[in-house]
Amino acid sequence: MRRKLGCIFLLCVFLTFSGITHAERLYFSVSVQADVITASARVRYAGDRPYISLGDLLGDVGGAVNVTPERLLANYAGVTAALHDNGVAVAAPGVTFSLIYPARAQNGDVFISRADVTDFFAHAFDTRVVEAEQARPLPELTPIVPPADPLTDEDPELPLDIPDPPEEVAPDVVEPELQPIDPEAEVEPEPEPETPPEPAAPTPATPGVFNVIMLDPGHGGQDIGSAMDDTFREKEFTLDMAVRMQRMLAENTEMNISLTREEDKDLSQSMRATAANTARAELLISIHAAYAPSPNAAGVTLFTDQPPPVRSGMSQEARRDLDDRRIRGEQAATVAYHIAQHIADENALGTVTVRAAPLLLQRHADMPCIVMEVGYFSNPETAPAWTEEEYREQAATTLTLAIADALHAMAEESQ
Repeated sequence: MRRKLGCIFLLCVFLTFSGITHAERLYFSVSVQADVITASARVRYAGDRPYISLGDLLGDVGGAVNVTPERLLANYAGVTAALHDNGVAVAAPGVTFSLIYPARAQNGDVFISRADVTDFFAHAFDTRVVEAEQARPLPELTPIVPPADPLTDEDPELPLDIPDPPEEVAPDVVEPELQPIDPEAEVEPEPEPETPPEPAAPTPATPGVFNVIMLDPGHGGQDIGSAMDDTFREKEFTLDMAVRMQRMLAENTEMNISLTREEDKDLSQSMRATAANTARAELLISIHAAYAPSPNAAGVTLFTDQPPPVRSGMSQEARRDLDDRRIRGEQAATVAYHIAQHIADENALGTVTVRAAPLLLQRHADMPCIVMEVGYFSNPETAPAWTEEEYREQAATTLTLAIADALHAMAEESQ
């Protein structure tokens, strides 16, 4: 009889704490040192209460969970927090606290309630985690085999004076098909019937705040950048994306948008910066794709400048130049964080990260500079989408909306 009652109890627990679909996920912005990373997690329900996979969240930022018969362990940044199945107590080095709702263990993972996520990370790991607005899902991609001998940039004057981005673990998610954008969602129809409507319109920027933008398509000419194969190379990809973004920004905002190059030609970093300086641009955005050693690296990375420290014996003029560069780097970081948040809100391009590193462009440019790596050609799951024109148009729309809305929000904050 006891065995029968035990089976009934376990069945009730299973029915009570079961997931609705593997495709339903929630997205969170995680502050990791100077970076803001977008992490996602599966949703399960205990009754009508949503629970979040702690394993998914920690996995996206380099942590992990470990389920033992005695305890549920959450490990992150060298810190281990101990929980208990169906318990609310949490113990971490130097602190103990309670969850609002009991933690749950299921299939080797740990789930905590949606309401507990922010406080759990704050108390256990001293890490800021906030839920991002949910929007469009990631596109469905067809895997390809990465090139055996990818073409890499061997030019001594590289566009980025930065280390390779760290390996990121791709989330285990079944991604739904990309949905088309409603052409009338945020913009009035075009007055001329013969002109097709744009997919979506960015919010017009407030005049006077970053109103002159220079887009820089990375690479060009002999410098092909990275490559997916012999027919799809970074230099053509960046120009294609920049032209799309210029068109959308120019047609749907009041900003003055220029390109450092409009054709396939060689440009040094100083020439790109000179073009932006001559146009009196207030913001320079250099567009790139990425190629990482890990096939799991994905998403969007925004790099802002990190000037070298002041050294003893430097002249006053050199100190002033470094100070000006530091100010421009801080301004670029503010813009980048706003753009990253808007991209993350769309949930359409994967993990979004903001990093600081010395930028060659910023040595010559007189304005804040952001280097935007919008995808990884080395990822066999996500790379094929970039070869499709429809996906590039969708991605350009997402990036354009993020840039325009971020600048608009900053303009409103400054008033």
